[in-house]
Amino acid sequence: MFCFRCGYQLPPKVVACPVCDTPQKRRQRYRQRLFLGLFIFLAGALVGSLVDSFLFKGRAWEHTMLGGLTHRDPSAPGAASTPESLSGPVPSLPPTPTALASATEAPPSLGSKPSPAPASQPSPLAVASPGSVPATLAEPLPLVASGLPAPTPPPPAPAAGALPATDSAAASEPLPGGARLPDVKLAFAGASPLEVTSEVDYHGSLSHDGKVLVFSSNRPVSGKAGPFQCYVKDPVATAAAVRAFPWEGNIWTPEFTPDGRALVFSSDSQKPEHIFLYDRVTQQPRALTTGSSKNMMPALSPDGKFVAFVSDRRGSNDIWIIGLDGKNLIQITTGKEDDREPRWWPDGRSLVFTRILEKYRNSVIMRVPLDPQGPPQPLVEGGRNWLADPSPDGRYLAYVRSKDADGSGNVILVRRLDSGAEFAVSPTGAGECYRPIWTRDLAGLIFHGERNGKKNLYQARFSKAPID
Repeated sequence: MFCFRCGYQLPPKVVACPVCDTPQKRRQRYRQRLFLGLFIFLAGALVGSLVDSFLFKGRAWEHTMLGGLTHRDPSAPGAASTPESLSGPVPSLPPTPTALASATEAPPSLGSKPSPAPASQPSPLAVASPGSVPATLAEPLPLVASGLPAPTPPPPAPAAGALPATDSAAASEPLPGGARLPDVKLAFAGASPLEVTSEVDYHGSLSHDGKVLVFSSNRPVSGKAGPFQCYVKDPVATAAAVRAFPWEGNIWTPEFTPDGRALVFSSDSQKPEHIFLYDRVTQQPRALTTGSSKNMMPALSPDGKFVAFVSDRRGSNDIWIIGLDGKNLIQITTGKEDDREPRWWPDGRSLVFTRILEKYRNSVIMRVPLDPQGPPQPLVEGGRNWLADPSPDGRYLAYVRSKDADGSGNVILVRRLDSGAEFAVSPTGAGECYRPIWTRDLAGLIFHGERNGKKNLYQARFSKAPID
């Protein structure tokens, strides 16, 4: 009889091999099996991590049987339906403007020379998919607030593929305090500066309660020239503006969500340009779009559930809609035309946008119905008409018209839609005027004027008179 391990010939009636079945040999074999098992475990963990990263985008747990126990169906009763980045508890926010001025960084220097147009940055943020967080913003950042209302929970997420659910009475939506907008005749009563510096300050809009101005500016940060960043301030010329949060790359067209908790904007931090959501409470960003297409010019729906934006993912610039959770992507316009600058009708049932027919010379302001979906129809034709925004009561349309054939001579016009009557917003010293955005109380517009290569922010004021 021979030993099955070492082949040694065993004496009769001897089972234990005196050569390899010693206590020392048994301990050696035990250690070998232990190390082999540990190696197999680590190799499996590494392979599983690679599969999770490349196949499931870091969310493989949701695809397991146990994943259903920790991820509730958003449509189930009582299930949380808020976006992932907005699911944390909401602390109360500082209510006074002092909190704005006492943020961690001092008001930026305003004495530098104007910077050129936005430039691409060589170090984009590593945001690979919706829900991922750039490493550069992973640590908590100081919360910036100035008179904003305490954020309220976002509305429930819509069902997959659904268009915005709207109320037919939204055109006369109640203002804060319960008042409704009466039908009045508007006229231009003047304009006052909101932010006039030696830098470029533009893309301005107000929070829903009208207490905070948000805009883009390329002013120096910590004494160094940088990209366009998001700034907030009280909407008066004397108030100091502070950077809302640090960001790599340029930020354009920032806009508050209705509850004031988050900001939506576009940025080239993830090439070529994408739409982002930044939660002011958790101080974390979230990419709403990804990929190789260019996504820009976001506009939030009145109920805060959807974002309309421009994307060239089908070859030409078209209008698209996506949910605030990064889901339910819907294409709204098609064709070879260049469609840009979407803004929501106040009832959420349609969008207005610019359709460029001939660059700098001919563009039409269109309105496209969403509920039900239908073909776009022209609102303003003849010449170059662009950057339109409907009034909160749906009775007026503010837009920009270029008077000259080269696309210059830009003025803001306000048109009464039922009669076609118009008046101009022409503040003295503001130069050419762009991007009018209505205030929610129908009292005026936020816009930026350009003069000698500088862009500054203004607020137009309207007088109101009874309808004849």
